[in-house]
Parts: sequence; C-alpha cells; structure tokens
Amino acid sequence: MREIKLRARDSYHQKMVYPSGEDMTDKVTSASLLAAFNDGGMEDIMQFTGLKDSKGKEVYEGDIVEWFRGSGKDKDRIIETIEIPDVFYKMSDGAWSTEQTKIIGNIYENPKLLTQEKK
Repeated sequence: MREIKLRARDSYHQKMVYPSGEDMTDKVTSASLLAAFNDGGMEDIMQFTGLKDSKGKEVYEGDIVEWFRGSGKDKDRIIETIEIPDVFYKMSDGAWSTEQTKIIGNIYENPKLLTQEKK
C-alpha cells in the first residue's frame, strides 16, 4: 500500500507547498492543505504516486517526466504528464519504469516542456 501524501500549488506565492514543512516556515499537514484548498487559498491539490524517479525524487500528479523507449539509435524521448491511473497502467504494462524516468518539471511551473519538440 502506498503512502498518501499531498502537495498543493499556491498561486499567490507561485510555488508548490508540501506537507511536513518542506518549502514552508510553518508546519503543514495534508489536512491543512485540503482545508486551504477548500477555502480557496490553494489552486490545485496533487497526490503522491508512491513512486520515485531515477534520482530518488518523489513523483506527484502533475509532474512532467522524461523517459526513453527503445534502445540504440531507435531510442525515442518521451515527455509526459503524470496522472495516477495512467502511471500504474504503464508500469504494469512494462512501458514505464522509475529507473529510467526523470522529473523535469511540473505542469504549473514548466508548461512549455509539454510543447517541446521531442528528440
């Protein structure tokens, strides 16, 4: 069973807010993030997938990841957004693995990454 964690986007301060004080001076809990979201203080709530990328960074909904399919000269660079149902389907299908995946941004702070030409 995966650990349930949340993060939120604070549109006023233009940053991600994480529970347990990361990026914050005050202690923040998942419950307080949800309360702030309900009060309109936070724009979006994203859930931790329970996975980490190749560098050990926690993967959340809304993250933009880069991975490669194929091998040698036929290797394709894939850039996509993480959505919880899709990531587990791709992992069970063998199309995606955390060992070869790297978080390169998120849909709020780096939306242009999704429109980049894939190399």
